[in-house]
Amino acid sequence: MKVLCWVMISISLFARRLSLRIAHQKRFLTQIRSFASSSSSGNREVHVLVPVAHGSEEIETVTIVDTLVRAGVTVTLAAAAPSPLSSTEVVCSRGVKINADTLIEQCEDTNWDMVVIPGGMPGAENLVASASVRRILERQVAAERPLAAICAAPAVVLASLGHLDGKRATCYPAPKFRDMLPPVSKEDKYCRSFPYALT
Repeated sequence: MKVLCWVMISISLFARRLSLRIAHQKRFLTQIRSFASSSSSGNREVHVLVPVAHGSEEIETVTIVDTLVRAGVTVTLAAAAPSPLSSTEVVCSRGVKINADTLIEQCEDTNWDMVVIPGGMPGAENLVASASVRRILERQVAAERPLAAICAAPAVVLASLGHLDGKRATCYPAPKFRDMLPPVSKEDKYCRSFPYALT
């Protein structure tokens, strides 16, 4: 009887948390759609690049892609590595295989509306070690187009390349990642605050 009671309480708590997450996701999708419509001129599609590498976090990668696609954004998932790959398949941090749309080298000449970087280790290290990823990020910053990163990626990728200097950012709360973030000296237009955040 105690076990059944515990199971019922657990299911009830899970259902409540799930309903809150669904409500948050709906608000987040509304914000993404707003970004997409404000970024596009006329009926132009919004194109977002999501680089993925061996060791990237599966849930973060798929959630980024899924959320953006649901908001009507065209997403390109690109396989990246420290040296060029011959296949678009990457093995993520928990062993899940993801088949990307293309190789990162084929994405360098595109002007992306946004680049979103998933976390996960050693995936974030593999992404920052990719010359193509570094060149894409530098072009994105030079053109003042948005960048986003999750979990370890703000620290391991963006901060290590100097793209967060003087900007407010958050990352996975482990001290080794937090210590990589620069001290905040000003608010920046590329740090968008939402009423909630998932890292």
